[in-house]
Amino acid sequence: MRSNRFHKFDIRIWFVVLLVSLPLVFTEVQAEVINTYASAINKAGRQRMLSQRIVKAYSMVGLGVQIDEANEQLLLSVELFEKQLSELKRFSKNKNTKKSLAKVEALWTPFRNIALGKVSKEGVKKLVAKDNNLLKATHQVVLILQKSSGSKLAKIVNTSGRQRMLSQRIAKYYMLTAWGVNADKSFKLMQNSGNEFSTALNKLSSSKMNTKKINEVLEETKTQWSIFERSFRLKKGRFIPLLIAISSEKILVSMNEVTGLYDKLGK
Repeated sequence: MRSNRFHKFDIRIWFVVLLVSLPLVFTEVQAEVINTYASAINKAGRQRMLSQRIVKAYSMVGLGVQIDEANEQLLLSVELFEKQLSELKRFSKNKNTKKSLAKVEALWTPFRNIALGKVSKEGVKKLVAKDNNLLKATHQVVLILQKSSGSKLAKIVNTSGRQRMLSQRIAKYYMLTAWGVNADKSFKLMQNSGNEFSTALNKLSSSKMNTKKINEVLEETKTQWSIFERSFRLKKGRFIPLLIAISSEKILVSMNEVTGLYDKLGK
């Protein structure tokens, strides 16, 4: 009886997703000159997301999920990471920021080489061993930029931008669990990341800085999140990676829009 209920739930989610699916692939943002701290934080925050997105896309290829789209995501994410790293280096005058970016660059090179190599379980294990250090290093850049800015806007751009990373982190750990890579640990970290996303989404929704448009997009995100969250909260062993891939993209698109709207408040 229980399995029938889950089966009906899966079909219902699929139906909703197919109805509301618009852009299924996140449109990569082209590199631009950084003029404000809010924009720098936006892009530095996007670097965090890309570190997780690359492992997710690599894992999708390994699982045979949307292989063409996953390969495209992987290549575009590598390209965008490098473009934004160059932009951030040109923008940064602060000694601490330069030092942090140098650390990111040092961690990025070996990570990039593995990501662009032949997809295998051994390869993804090597990526997983490196991606948290890269994530921490990119996050440190965001924190330094936020402190240098000294504005409330910088903090909310950081919080919103981090949601993009969490959308990809959840999907990454889902793919790793499905692939049998550190399955128990990956499953637990996926759930923790989901809790973090939910808490931050509520926090953003209550911000006094929100415009009417920001509130509208956040409400849309909540609807998408309810579908996404129920999907990855299913018991381990009932894997639906294609649905997770699609849902995580929709969350990413929404949170990228929200972060861009916060960014514009400072211009």
